[in-house]
Amino acid sequence: MTTGIKSFQFQDHVLPFLLFSSLLAVGGKYMFGNVEPSGLGDAINEPCKALGTSPFKLAYTGINEVDTGICILVSFFHETISDPLPKQQLIYYLSTGLIMGIFIGMESSRNHRGASITSLVAWLLMGQVISMAGVMPLYCLLFVFKKAYRQRTRISQTQAESIIASLVIGGGISTIAMINLPNTATIVVWQLYPVCMALAELIRRFIRPSLPTSKASDSGHKIIQVLLLAHLVGSALYHMTIVWSFKGDLELLKLFFIPSLAPVDPAERMGLKVLELLKWDYAIGVVAIMAATLWFASSARQVLGLLAFYVFGSPILGPGAATTAVVFWRETGL
Repeated sequence: MTTGIKSFQFQDHVLPFLLFSSLLAVGGKYMFGNVEPSGLGDAINEPCKALGTSPFKLAYTGINEVDTGICILVSFFHETISDPLPKQQLIYYLSTGLIMGIFIGMESSRNHRGASITSLVAWLLMGQVISMAGVMPLYCLLFVFKKAYRQRTRISQTQAESIIASLVIGGGISTIAMINLPNTATIVVWQLYPVCMALAELIRRFIRPSLPTSKASDSGHKIIQVLLLAHLVGSALYHMTIVWSFKGDLELLKLFFIPSLAPVDPAERMGLKVLELLKWDYAIGVVAIMAATLWFASSARQVLGLLAFYVFGSPILGPGAATTAVVFWRETGL
């Protein structure tokens, strides 16, 4: 009995704490730690310190500290969208990385969840403030700590429609606007895309109130499976398209997909500096979900199988698609 309790405590407490705190540490060291040595911090922060020093330093709220923070975010994404390579990385991140939002939305929608993991909007809003590299390890740590991976409740039709309305409609419209019509207004609005998601959900509730039918759970389960399958196929195809477009250029593939441990040379163009930040943010966020899904396994053999799938499937399908495939596998077994 004592051995079993110790094993249980290690699996659900010690191991996840070590694993997800390590991801947070990696993000702090390489994602944020490389910002200043690369010169990205000064290049974006300095012009935002006073009105008139940057075209993006406007009186958004009238509070200087808040306006400075907004200016920094707008400057960062303006630099991202202005350079073709980081712009492509941003599109890749937001499309294939949608599994981060889907995963939080699904698990927050199941019954008997504590208050700490019930709000998709709150978690994504935190992601806008401190990055998904900071949010996803924390979310996944709580997910395992609370043993939420054991929850077998199917998602209802109302919950499934809520996820689609908030993520696809609320988040999608503001994202498409920012990518295709890049200006100060669309970039500022995108910083609050979780609020747009909340508005989309309010509209959905007005149009489609809750369905108290016995088939609601089964219908929602099917909708979620279709959503996951569509995201899996779409992410895999997009990943393969990007890989194919690089025509076997290994240096370009490495530059686009692999985060660097060393800071970018300060003499390099700004686009490469924001590219590194995006790569680390995406990598840590997706790896956090990959790690959390290992708790879906019911045996050591399944854990090894999932690890092997991630190692070999990620380069072929893309990390986002590989993660979606595992989440889909788990969902079909409910």
